[in-house]
Amino acid sequence: DLERSIENFLDLWEFIEERFFSVLSENKLIETADKLKNYLLKFYLIHSLKSGRNNKVTEFFDKHIQNHCDVNRYNWREWYLLPFCSATDAEQDPVFGSFFDPEWKNALKLSLRNFIEQVFRVIPSPRLLAFNLNNRKMMAMKSKLRASEVTIEMYKKAIEPLKLQLAHRKSNHQVAELENREKSTLARGCLEYRKADNQEMPMPIPIPMPEPEDVVEEKLPESVSHVGSHTGFVNICRISPKGDWIVSGSNDATAKIWDSNPYDGIKGQRNPHTIYCPSAVLSLDWHESNTYLALGTSTSVVKIWDCDTKKTANSIITSDPRLPHVVDLKFCPRSHLLVTANALMKTNNQIHEYLNPFGGDKSALQVWNWSTGQMHQKLKIESDSSSRVTNLALNHNGTLLITGDSNGFIRIFDVSGGKPIMGWRAQNEEEGGIQKICLTPDETAVVSLSDTGGVTHWSLHKTGHSLATYPSVQNSMHGSLESRDENYLGTKSANGDICFIDNKKFLVAYPLYKDALLYDTDNPLSEPMIVATGHTRGVTAIHSYTNKNFVTGSMDKHVHFVTYSS
Repeated sequence: DLERSIENFLDLWEFIEERFFSVLSENKLIETADKLKNYLLKFYLIHSLKSGRNNKVTEFFDKHIQNHCDVNRYNWREWYLLPFCSATDAEQDPVFGSFFDPEWKNALKLSLRNFIEQVFRVIPSPRLLAFNLNNRKMMAMKSKLRASEVTIEMYKKAIEPLKLQLAHRKSNHQVAELENREKSTLARGCLEYRKADNQEMPMPIPIPMPEPEDVVEEKLPESVSHVGSHTGFVNICRISPKGDWIVSGSNDATAKIWDSNPYDGIKGQRNPHTIYCPSAVLSLDWHESNTYLALGTSTSVVKIWDCDTKKTANSIITSDPRLPHVVDLKFCPRSHLLVTANALMKTNNQIHEYLNPFGGDKSALQVWNWSTGQMHQKLKIESDSSSRVTNLALNHNGTLLITGDSNGFIRIFDVSGGKPIMGWRAQNEEEGGIQKICLTPDETAVVSLSDTGGVTHWSLHKTGHSLATYPSVQNSMHGSLESRDENYLGTKSANGDICFIDNKKFLVAYPLYKDALLYDTDNPLSEPMIVATGHTRGVTAIHSYTNKNFVTGSMDKHVHFVTYSS
């Protein structure tokens, strides 16, 4: 209630500064806190003027501005004119006019909320909360240890053939030496016999023994474990929140859940649990409980799967037949809500092409109560009806939804309000639409992948502001002809994928290539590193659990578990 009592606000802000902001070590965060405070005070003044309480405006400049504002910064000197303006005059003034815009108020709310969340992430955690953090670190270290043991076992397997060849070489040497020795002994005996008989005998011509073949130096295999296979293209694969399961969805109308224990990768193909769906599985998401799994299909059906009972917990029909493809879906954390995106698929689809004879929108965003199957609300898409939502991203508490579409737009929605907050065109017509977006771990930016392989870093605090443009996938892979999938041109409907492996690095999969690219946000101009995945066709899905391990799905119908060293 900032507009009701300025004194209460100033007391509260002073308490927050003393309790939380005082421990901040980053000058950038401290400066942001000061800037937000000044913007909130300006919001109070504008609200008071709009409410007809000009006496509150005058009171603020008489009592508070000298004690709580730096008049030499943030254009405060120009604001001394405000007590002498009417609300109408102020709204038309170039200095005050922008503060009357509702979008500015919404942007201020969003910035304040994101800043408070960022502050709580950087301040030292209470010791009681550090217990869970230590547990997570311990799990990550155990996973890293298992991956290292997998690599050791694979190297041991690669050494075995070399040992056999070396043993074979030694055996050939021994046989050759024995034969030469026998022939030399026989020749000496014959010579002595002929000399005794006063007859000359020519020396036996030594038979040249072939040198044993050199051991061919084999290239040690990449640290790639074959998880399993489908009978159709793999559209998506994800590791569970606890890291104990891998799930993959395919055009063969099945999803398969695999044990992610890397030791099984050495012994052979894992035995999956197969979930049968009514049509191709296009999207999936794990619930934070590690128990439930949402599967989106190409016939409007979302199946909620209970991994503990291995039964269907619920089935949701998400849309009318005009928008059958559930292209993406996301569980909202700490709630029973599920966001789904329905759309028409691209043409030249391997699943099936669905035309829209009735016209109308090509996308629908809906929020469901997944436990009851009832629709909670429908989000309003304010865009050209020709645009098609391609994928979704949710922040950590499920309040903000970010979408990418086929026309190259990125939009941010307030999930509770059901309306878009802001949006911008991220790709021009030549770059095509957006195949994938991914939130950064600190949730201050988003990375997008375009149809043509462009990779861009966007700020969420400044609409349409590009933080970095990375080398495109096409340019980075230009010199690696082995990685190119020559059959990709016939399957243009496949999409790529993005996942962050830590706070600074992220992996990109693009279906034209068989390998992945590792980008570094600290070095946006440098060429990304090519990471082999072991696939024979283009990679369509990628997901990371630790900063050394990730899973991939491909148009070669296989799922791989990859461990790499940076």
